Amino acid sequence: MERHFPSAASPDRPVVAFGPELPGFGSWEWIGQELAEELSRDFQTVRFSREIPACDVLVIVKQSLPAAVVEQVARHAAVIYCPIDFYDSGPAIDRDGPMLARCTRIVVHCERLRKYFQSYAPVEYIDHHVRFAAALREEFVEKGPILWAGVRTSLFYTNQD
Repeated sequence: MERHFPSAASPDRPVVAFGPELPGFGSWEWIGQELAEELSRDFQTVRFSREIPACDVLVIVKQSLPAAVVEQVARHAAVIYCPIDFYDSGPAIDRDGPMLARCTRIVVHCERLRKYFQSYAPVEYIDHHVRFAAALREEFVEKGPILWAGVRTSLFYTNQD
């Protein structure tokens, strides 16, 4: 079945839109921004914050979009959703069910997440790449710095006035 996606792209360079942009979030910078840059060799890639541009493929990174918006885009473009570290529970995923059901694919970075999304759309697994890796130490170090293996948004801040 041939699908026609109206966009500004030439037939040999489809438009792939990535967003919504979230500067300062690792999931956006590592997946959205870097993937857009990498795919720009073969596709016309664009990034968006609010307004979704005309595109052949929409890649939603991290944050979900309203179901009505995704439904409108899905009429003329493939919609791929990458819910990287967005949901905190099964019920939270179910609340976005109407939006998820309009996706062409959902891409998870942990195989154990597949079961939570597969009732809404086809699911693909892509391992989360390792961007930073610490060298293994030669011997045990009793004192010194520790490694924080999270993101700054996970840190607890207190006001100590």
